[in-house]
Amino acid sequence: MRMFSAVSNVLQAIIETPSSPTSTHGVLPSDEELKQALTTAQASWNPFIEAYLNEILKPLFWNQAEIQASLAKVVRNEGDLVFAQTPPIDVGELYKRKATVDFLAFKLFGDTTFKVGPQKKLANNISNGYTIANAYFAGLGLPALPDLDTAVSVVKTLRAYEGCLIRVVAAQNAAKVTGSTLGDVLAFYRTEGDLVVPSKKRTLDLGIPPIETQFKYVLQSGAKYKPNISKGVWLTEKSKFIKMYETDDVDFIRTRALLDWFLVTIGFDVLEKYLNTYRTKNLNMLKLGFGIFSALTWKVVGFDPAVDKGEQRFDDLLNNLVMEETVINNNPILKVITLDPVKQMTMILTEGLIYMKALKCPTGLEYLGYHTKSVFSNNDPNKDQFEQILISAFFAASKTTDPRFSPLKLSLAGIPFPPKIKDYAEVKKLIEINAAPTFDPRLFVQFVNTSGKNHWVDWPEPRANLSRYNILRDYYRQLMA
Repeated sequence: MRMFSAVSNVLQAIIETPSSPTSTHGVLPSDEELKQALTTAQASWNPFIEAYLNEILKPLFWNQAEIQASLAKVVRNEGDLVFAQTPPIDVGELYKRKATVDFLAFKLFGDTTFKVGPQKKLANNISNGYTIANAYFAGLGLPALPDLDTAVSVVKTLRAYEGCLIRVVAAQNAAKVTGSTLGDVLAFYRTEGDLVVPSKKRTLDLGIPPIETQFKYVLQSGAKYKPNISKGVWLTEKSKFIKMYETDDVDFIRTRALLDWFLVTIGFDVLEKYLNTYRTKNLNMLKLGFGIFSALTWKVVGFDPAVDKGEQRFDDLLNNLVMEETVINNNPILKVITLDPVKQMTMILTEGLIYMKALKCPTGLEYLGYHTKSVFSNNDPNKDQFEQILISAFFAASKTTDPRFSPLKLSLAGIPFPPKIKDYAEVKKLIEINAAPTFDPRLFVQFVNTSGKNHWVDWPEPRANLSRYNILRDYYRQLMA
């Protein structure tokens, strides 16, 4: 059938990531193990693929109109969406990475290191997987499987589609809970975590290789402990973990893996600092700490502030993780696997989005606040990076020659700025006392979001990240409109 003509072009081999402190080789299913699971008996191939479709993929999207509508937008051809990309802001030498939206972003494939070649084919796999799954559930059967390699390709095509499904469903769930738009959630997810997803334990148990094949992430948590999440499964050497934390308690290992997933998905180092696993390893204390932290942020945005509800969210996340041990070359490896990736990603994204709302940053600067504001600073400008960036922007705006911001500059003309900012708290007082009534906060936000190095030289790194987020947000809003 014509709808399956693209299947023969599917990439035949998983692209391996470079070697890392904890190798995934031999720990997770490979292509050879998938072939063994399929067996050489042709009669077994269709039942294997049908079981994967019915058990793993169907519950995620079939007969769910909202999800189906979102997926239809994702799998469109690249040329079907006319997108005028917002130009990146040139903030100087530190901004090496241009924020672009490409074919892989369009297909919601996590890794964007490469723009052409095998990775583009993997992005095509998502569209092919969509076609295969929809055809099968519409009663049209599976494509022809003349040989084992074709059967392997079809499974890996569906696996790529499974990853896309997890991203879309989790983002849509989080959008509903937090009152966000799907486009904004995807931009947040992409900017912070490059759309990484865990591999589902049941998928791995079937002998299907991990969803993530290009994501390169080795957490630098310490000199001795470097967990690898590059294949959507948390892995680390047992001896190094014990040497660092002096425990092999299963619950603590799962908690540590959970916090690493928070970090890799949404850059949530604030939770790590709050719980401080170097200080306490008691599960009940960590659970209480998470419950308090979560409840406080939920309360700020008007949600249920009960600490026990926050503790329940911790339990739900932790019970969604299973720890196993394996041995590679006589080296014990700890492996923490996710039971339900959609649940994990939904809950992690939700916590991050609610935290961002709870910071109460100016409209248009919420993401900058998420990325830079310290909840441990007590709003002291000398300790809060977000406050320092805004004060720096006021200082720069008072001197700008950009005609767009002449009214803003004029409203700041009466502020006796020092030649150089040394005490941010003092400068903040000068701004609050002396800014003219004509000061337009919307124009100030525009200055922060759009000014390049010719008008504002300081804080290039967080501003570059803000620029990337703004571009991706504009893109995903249009994609999912």
